[in-house]
Amino acid sequence: AWLWNKFKLRGSTRGKNIQREMLGYLKGSFGRVYRRLEAEILKAGGRILHNRAVERIIPRSDGALEVIAGGQSEIFDRVICTAAPEILAGLIRENQPAFAADLEKVRYKANICVILELTERLTPYYWTYITQPDSPFVAVIEQTNLLPVSNYQSHIVYLSRYLDATDQLFNASQETVVELFIAYLSKIFPGFNQTKLKKAHLFKARYTQPVVVTDYSRIIPELKTPIPNLYLASMAQIYPEDRGQNYAVRMGNQIARCLLEG
Repeated sequence: AWLWNKFKLRGSTRGKNIQREMLGYLKGSFGRVYRRLEAEILKAGGRILHNRAVERIIPRSDGALEVIAGGQSEIFDRVICTAAPEILAGLIRENQPAFAADLEKVRYKANICVILELTERLTPYYWTYITQPDSPFVAVIEQTNLLPVSNYQSHIVYLSRYLDATDQLFNASQETVVELFIAYLSKIFPGFNQTKLKKAHLFKARYTQPVVVTDYSRIIPELKTPIPNLYLASMAQIYPEDRGQNYAVRMGNQIARCLLEG
C-alpha cells in the first residue's frame, strides 16, 4: 500500500490533471519556519529548553508525567514525543516494558549525506538515481539545478545513502566516507575531478526513514499511547504517505485535536 501510494501521489500531479505539481522553495530553508515558530512559542509564554536530552518519562499516580532531562526533573500535565518510536521505547521501558517492545517493532533506516560545493555544474539535472549495486550512494541531487546558483556561493550537490545504523559505512570517519563518495562520483561522471571541489560536508542521521514492511499498518503506534497523557507523533505514523513537511503539519493538527479531546 505504501509503494502504491507513492506512485499514486506523484501520478496525480502529472499530465493534464488539475492538481498539477507546482515547485516552490523557501529562501533560507525551513529553518526560517522553525525560527518563527520558536519566536511565537516564546511570545505566548512557552519555554524552549535547548541541549537537554530527555532520559526518562515517568507516569505519576495523579496522571501527570515526570520528565527527567539533563539530570533535572520537570512535571507536565501532558507530553508529546516527536522522536522515533524506538527512542520513546527507551524512555518508558522501565515502567512499560510491553509497550516499549511494541514500539521497537518499527525499524528505521539511517542516512549519510555528503554535500559538495563545486566550482561549476556537475550535470544539467536536478535528481539522478544511481542503481549500480556497487555504488556507495543512491542519489545525486544537484540543488543549484532547482534553484538559481545565485542563491548560493557554489554549485551544490547532495550525495545520499540510506543504510542500517549497524553498517560499517555509517560509522566510518568523514575522511573515509567523502573519499569513497568522491571516487565513485568521478567514475560515473568522468568530467568531474577534485579540482572542481571547493569543500565537502558530511551529515549523518540515525532515524531518517521508517522501514515499511508487510502488514506495517498493524504495528503503527497510535497517537495516544497506553500511558495516560503521553502522545507520540512521528514519521512512522504518516503511513501510507511518505515523509514530507506537509504531513508533519497535518500530524501537528491531528495531535492538537487529540489533546483538545483528551
